[in-house]
Amino acid sequence: MANAEPLLVVLLGPTGSGKTSLSLALAEHFEFSEDAVLSAGEAEEANLKYLAGLGFRLSMDQVTTLDLDFAKLKRLGFEFVKVRASTLIYGMSRARALVAAEDFKDLLARNGINLIAERE
Repeated sequence: MANAEPLLVVLLGPTGSGKTSLSLALAEHFEFSEDAVLSAGEAEEANLKYLAGLGFRLSMDQVTTLDLDFAKLKRLGFEFVKVRASTLIYGMSRARALVAAEDFKDLLARNGINLIAERE
């Protein structure tokens, strides 16, 4: 991502409500597009791991291909992938899925990732 916008900038500190940003992190989700994650370099991957280590929950959004390294996504801290329902119902082969639709959730579960089916 040499000339791209940064994935995310987060400043941690008191929030004024008496809670620290770290305690709020446990309730926060961050969504990153498939393109942003797949084009991330070492520095961006380190930042994703750091955010996950702080308790932020990471989700990959705008997923168009299912030929992903789900073990790597888990190592980066991702807990969720969001896939259009139409892809799951009609387009598994077009999305280059490695398994049949009925086995896809099991593949994700083996890698500790939850599936979110997105309405269109």
